[in-house]
This record gives sequence, C-alpha cells and structure tokens, in this order.
Amino acid sequence: MISPQDIETVIVGGGVMYSTNGEEVGAVRQVYLDGESGEPSLVRVSTGHSAASESLVPLLEATLEGNDLHVPYSKDQIKDAPHLGSEGGVSAAEQARLYSYYNPGSTGGGAGQLLASPDRPVTVTRSEEQLRVHPQIHETDKVWLRKYIGTEEVTLTVSVSHEEFRVEHEPINDATHDGGGAVLSEEDYEIVLYAERPVVHLETVPVERVRVRKQIITEERTITEQLRQERIDTDVTDPGSR
Repeated sequence: MISPQDIETVIVGGGVMYSTNGEEVGAVRQVYLDGESGEPSLVRVSTGHSAASESLVPLLEATLEGNDLHVPYSKDQIKDAPHLGSEGGVSAAEQARLYSYYNPGSTGGGAGQLLASPDRPVTVTRSEEQLRVHPQIHETDKVWLRKYIGTEEVTLTVSVSHEEFRVEHEPINDATHDGGGAVLSEEDYEIVLYAERPVVHLETVPVERVRVRKQIITEERTITEQLRQERIDTDVTDPGSR
C-alpha cells in the first residue's frame, strides 16, 4: 500500500512510473487523494510531451522503489486509458470506469470524489553553446643573432710631406772671405731627400654592442563562431481530441 509519505517521496524526488515489464512510462505529475482518509488512490503520469499525453493510474497494486513507482500494467495500457478527471478531482463514477478499464469486472475505487494534490510543475532545462576562447602559445618564428664580415670602401684625406732641393747662391765679399786662396776643381756632393708616404694599418676596435630582447605585444583579435542553442515552444492540444 502506497502511503502519503511514499507518494510525497515520488513527487518531490522527481520519480517516474515503470510498467509491468520494467519499461519507463513517464514522470509522475500529480496524485489524487481520498477525500476522507487522505490516502493516495490515483496518480496522473505523463506519457508524452503535451498535456493531452497524460493518464490516470490506480495505486492499488503499485510498489515503490526509491523515488519511482512500479505498476502491474503495460505502457500501452496506461497510454490508452480513458482521459478522466479534472484539475479539482475524480468523481466516483469516473473512478469506477477507470478501475473497470485496468481490471475488467472490477468497480474498485471509493464512493466519494478523489481530490487532486497540487500539480507537479514541468521543468525543462534549456541548454546552449557558449563561446569560450583562450590563448594558446605556438611557435611563430625563430631568430638567430649572427655576426658576419662585410667590406666597405673608405676614403680618407691625409697630409704627407716631402723634401725638395733648392740651390741658393750667396756672394762672397771681404767680410765673408776666409782669406785663403781658391783652387778650381770638380766635385760631386750627394744630398738625400726624404718624403712621407701613407702607410695603411688596420686596427680592430669595438664600436657597439647589439642585444636581442623578446617583448610581448598584445593586440585585439575578433572571433566569429556559429553557436547553437535550444529553444522552447509550447504545444497545447485539446484534451477532447484524444
């Protein structure tokens, strides 16, 4: 026998109903209580995605496993059950018809009307894709610092000196004459002349230091991506069309 505490566990815990062969029927949406004893007698179970896809199922032979209900009826039998009851409750005549459907030859149920407990709200979780972007470091370039020798032509102007000879004649008079006699003769005198010439001397000297540093440059990039998202629509079906 399913107690009020048991059915509260089913409703609050989001329990579902399973058929006699263990097939899932659907979520338990609402319970109908006996107006006098307060004991649960029927439950309304969802068998589809619309409000019309709901059926009433007796709890007389139901068993509880965890938060779920197991009943001795097939899923097709539950889905084809007569659409009875209202938001307020189920009348005695409707109970008799319902019990007769599930257990032919039985009137079942009580003499009074069953009262409906507050409806269990339908909760749908909507999901969507969101864009998550994070930078990933990857190799772009390699830089080598290499020295090599280059040759260039340099022109400089330098000053150089050289010696030249010049003949100077100085007359001799009594003041400069040493008083000796003069003798005619032939003589050769050698004078060495000197000159400066440019001498190239290459000297290696340090001229500058070259350093290579890495620096981080931040720039803005625009990312465009197609994102999928779930949308929720309602489909209302007239219960009388079942």
